[in-house]
Amino acid sequence: MNDKLRIATFTIQGTTPLMFGKMIDPEKFPRGEEESPRDYEDRTWRERVHTVGEEGPVCIPARAIKKMIDNTAKYQNERTHAGIGCGKTWARIFKLGIAVEDDAVLEPMTPKSDVIGLRRSATCVPRFAHTFPVFDKWQTTFKVLMLDNRIPNEKVEDYVRYGGVVNGLGMWRPQNGGSYGRFEITEVEWEDKSI
Repeated sequence: MNDKLRIATFTIQGTTPLMFGKMIDPEKFPRGEEESPRDYEDRTWRERVHTVGEEGPVCIPARAIKKMIDNTAKYQNERTHAGIGCGKTWARIFKLGIAVEDDAVLEPMTPKSDVIGLRRSATCVPRFAHTFPVFDKWQTTFKVLMLDNRIPNEKVEDYVRYGGVVNGLGMWRPQNGGSYGRFEITEVEWEDKSI
């Protein structure tokens, strides 16, 4: 039995702006009886960001980073070599074999109240434009836990690096046909932790 857990700490820096598009909960933020759609949008658009707590710093959810890595492994469709998973794809092993520890707080730390918005139309005919939180310059740090020790360090680094180009993070990312949310790795540190 292995009593060590490998942890990779990735520091990434955005190469394109990062945009958030979280759904605004109409029960938590109901529209006022006399409030127009434009007034409601002006009042609530900052709720599209993910934050640590209600008003805390803006973050990228751990589940979004995990999904980006899993989707990259699936996109690559590489088979494992002999002795690892009997010819399974890395995507199957990554799905259960890694975890992202916590939400990744954006640097510089920004409270929700200081977020800048970009107004964009959701259709070709701009009858009504929505405002989306956007960060032109951003970086963050996150930890990937290696739950399956068969996964080589290099494979995790490759998929995070490749994911920063082909998948990205946030709204209008490359995975969905956009160009926002691309990033590059600026530093990776590996450590073993006793469990």
